[in-house]
Amino acid sequence: MDGYEANIPYLADKVGRYKGLSDTIGGIADGFSSCAAGELGPGGIAAALQGLADDWRDGLSSMADRIGNMAHGVSQVSSNYQAMEDAGRRAFTDPYSTYGGPH
Repeated sequence: MDGYEANIPYLADKVGRYKGLSDTIGGIADGFSSCAAGELGPGGIAAALQGLADDWRDGLSSMADRIGNMAHGVSQVSSNYQAMEDAGRRAFTDPYSTYGGPH
């Protein structure tokens, strides 16, 4: 068989997994927002720890956003494939279709 066929259920599963991963990482990032070092001693240790927590939060938030964007992109691709498959199916079954068939 020449060509390829889109596996819509597989793509839908990937979208769900990407969304779940994005939500999980976003939740972890949010946890760094409420990280309070408290009094850890002299020398700015608390400020350094807060700076590290802020860096981790920002990095994880960025990662969650990128994975969320991937989920959206895969969802769009899946929707486009489905629309094309539906149009192809209509072209062969609907005699009044603008996609082809007898007129």
